[in-house]
Amino acid sequence: MTEQPDLTCYRIAVVQMDTVPTQIDANREHAVELARVAIDRGARLIVFPELCDVDEIEGAFEYATTVPGTFTAPFERLAADHDVHFIVGMARRVGDDLYNSAVFIGPQGILGAYDKVHPWSGHWDEEADDWAEDPRRIEPYNYLPGDGFRVFSIDGISVGAMICYDGQFPESWTCNRLLGADVVVWPTNRGSYRDMDVPALSRFFQLIVVAANRFGQSSYWTQGDSMVIDIEGNLLAHAYNGECVLLADLDIEAARRRRRGLPFMRDRRPELYGRILQPAPSEEMAPGIQSCQVARRLPKGA
Repeated sequence: MTEQPDLTCYRIAVVQMDTVPTQIDANREHAVELARVAIDRGARLIVFPELCDVDEIEGAFEYATTVPGTFTAPFERLAADHDVHFIVGMARRVGDDLYNSAVFIGPQGILGAYDKVHPWSGHWDEEADDWAEDPRRIEPYNYLPGDGFRVFSIDGISVGAMICYDGQFPESWTCNRLLGADVVVWPTNRGSYRDMDVPALSRFFQLIVVAANRFGQSSYWTQGDSMVIDIEGNLLAHAYNGECVLLADLDIEAARRRRRGLPFMRDRRPELYGRILQPAPSEEMAPGIQSCQVARRLPKGA
């Protein structure tokens, strides 16, 4: 039986890596190489960025794989051989459907997947009165939205997830907190995190946050800026402007004690919060339709 890890000093790794659009085999090999580095450095949980298999591209369905499948197979073997866990951002094909997913992999195989709830739809261009030419606008045409948040048990730690744009919604954080998450992983594929975003969110929602961003140039530039933050908003590890394997040691037990000492969840008043389940006021409604309601383009030949 595997020895229970020390939850006062639990080592995680964030892999900040570049990906080559559509080159799933090369990206897999590169990711596995960096995973081995993280394992050699003692990490028990290793987190990859959003879409580290194919990048943000049009026609992602053509390149996407199933789970389990050829992209996850080497991570499954590494997890079994070294008693570690992975969270891998990838395009996940399910029949004729496609999801932007964070796939959880452990020594026993695939634990499950979190599917991005809020597809990114780009920026509204006020002058043109239309969507700006942002390459990430293609996301709603590629991926179906996920149908809820999930928390997985890893080494006795409750780990939730959100992907990129999900993190802009307070409800994403609240749902993870209410599901009992100790840690939230936040894989992204975006220019950068703003300096104040992650520490403030960690502190207000009492969550250890593992923010894993891609680095490099493809259809747009991403700077990395990956980080690990404790529940008081303190920076435990940070990487910017380059590929790396970022390490941090988490004190899960201290975080749980801190939450008990500041009982935000106990003092909530959900009977007063019904308004947040209603649509936004009309003055807040931007033109167009919600990204989760965009009709996804069917794969070729369907």
